[in-house]
Amino acid sequence: MNNDDELWTRYISKEEDEQMILNGIIAEEREASHAEGKEEGIKEGLIQKEREMVINMLHKGLSKEDIKEISNLSDDELEEIIKENRK
Repeated sequence: MNNDDELWTRYISKEEDEQMILNGIIAEEREASHAEGKEEGIKEGLIQKEREMVINMLHKGLSKEDIKEISNLSDDELEEIIKENRK
């Protein structure tokens, strides 16, 4: 029996074929979800660092106007950080 004959004698059922496809899709989704979660974690870390910097600037006596100019935060964003810091 040559290699071609062996390939033809190996039969995969429709269910096995569908399961292999499904496993591939699940693996792809898992990888995409992992990458998305990693990206979200990085963003959250950056947001936390930004908040810490704003609080440090306030403690150093910088005005809200200076902080907004340096950080590019809106009035609402700055006020939110200030309120959260008071808690």
